[in-house]
Amino acid sequence: MGKVSIGLVCAFMSVFGVVTGCTATRTNATFETPAPPFRANVREMKQVVSKRIGVMPVRIGQTMTRIDNLKLLVAQLDRWFGTRDWIQPLVPSALPPEQGPGIAVAGAHDEGHVQQARDKPVVFRYWGGTETWRKGLSEYAAEHEVDYVLFVQVSSAPYFSTARPGGGRVLHIGTGYSEPVVTKAASELPVDVLEIAAVLVDARGDLVAVGIEGVLPATRTFAEGAAPSSLHFAADVAGKIAAARRTDLPTGPLAWEAAAQNLCAHLLGKGELLLLRARDAYSIER
Repeated sequence: MGKVSIGLVCAFMSVFGVVTGCTATRTNATFETPAPPFRANVREMKQVVSKRIGVMPVRIGQTMTRIDNLKLLVAQLDRWFGTRDWIQPLVPSALPPEQGPGIAVAGAHDEGHVQQARDKPVVFRYWGGTETWRKGLSEYAAEHEVDYVLFVQVSSAPYFSTARPGGGRVLHIGTGYSEPVVTKAASELPVDVLEIAAVLVDARGDLVAVGIEGVLPATRTFAEGAAPSSLHFAADVAGKIAAARRTDLPTGPLAWEAAAQNLCAHLLGKGELLLLRARDAYSIER
């Protein structure tokens, strides 16, 4: 994990909810990391692995609302979590989502917030829940007998490519997952990346870990001469997103499944990382 900045802000937006007015003062943290994995464990993972963890139904982020039929991907993710024996699927709560926690990669043109830039560490931001939300979560967690609650969202964010030591540029997407960049447009402009973002909090609503795993970029090929519009997701790509596979991995898993598994391995210490170990050297601090 790289640089961390924590403070208090009057939150105008929850990434896991909707735009709202200033609801309350809540914890705000900014994390920086030069390359994947994009995650920050505030507490030691060994405090989490043996505890009861619940997961809320997966949500669709505001950045993806224009994509048609993303409910298919959300349903796949909910089923995936439902088949893990180390996490308990939870029913939707009555807690106002706009008062809950949020996490997102800082946008390239975010006004009033830190911005991404070429050849700089990736910056992502976290918002904690309001005091009212935290109280409600405590009661909800006690009712469902869980020690930690995981909030998961499908969203997208602009990622900049970075220079490679041997020359050329590369777009880092997730753990052990990157794509070479060969076009001028993709080298100079941010590329939209579909991502799975997660926030893990304890029963009091205190932050335990945050993380983001990229699923796939808006354009997989970065072909020479590609139009700038190819750097953003079209509105009809939901089917391709749900079916896309990580052909760079031996088993060729679905891209979203690899992202979900790596995210849970990093944040929860559950399952094995999916990566090419001969090429990438990552380790989990358990």
